[in-house]
Amino acid sequence: MTEKITRDLIDEETTRSLMEVLMNTDNVDKYLKDNKDSLNPYMTFIEYYQSLPKVKSMKLSEIKNASNINKNYFYPLIRGTKNSPNRDYVIALCIAAKLDIEETQKGLKIAKLGELYSRDSRDAIIIFCINHNKTVIETDEMLEERGEEIISKYKD
Repeated sequence: MTEKITRDLIDEETTRSLMEVLMNTDNVDKYLKDNKDSLNPYMTFIEYYQSLPKVKSMKLSEIKNASNINKNYFYPLIRGTKNSPNRDYVIALCIAAKLDIEETQKGLKIAKLGELYSRDSRDAIIIFCINHNKTVIETDEMLEERGEEIISKYKD
C-alpha cells in the first residue's frame, strides 16, 4: 500500500511540475516534445483497459457477460473500432474487470469522461459498489432502488 501512495504522490508532483512548465511556455510544440515521456502513454481508454493485468487475465466473453453491454456494441468497442465509449460503458467495463476505484478513475480520465464524484448521489452509489466489489447487475439494482439511472441500459 505504501508503494502505491508513494507512486501517487510522485505522479501528483510530476503533474504539478508539468502544469507549471506548461503555464510558463510560449511554445506548445516544444513543451510536447520536451515532455513526451511524461505525457499519458495511453492514446485511448481501450488501450489503457487492455493493458491492465486484471483485464488480460479474463476472456472477452467473461468481460462482455460481466459488463452487461450489448454484444453489437461491446465487440467494436473492445476492438477499438468504436471510438469514444460513453461514461456508463467505461464504468461497466471497469466493474466487469473488478478494477478498483483508482483504476476506474484513471480510465474515466483517459476517456475524458469525468471521474466519479462523491458529491453526486449516482456517482456515490457507483463508488460504493466498486469499493464493495459489486457486479454491474448489483450496481444497477442499487441505482434503480434509489431512483438513479442504471449503468447497463442496453441489454441483449
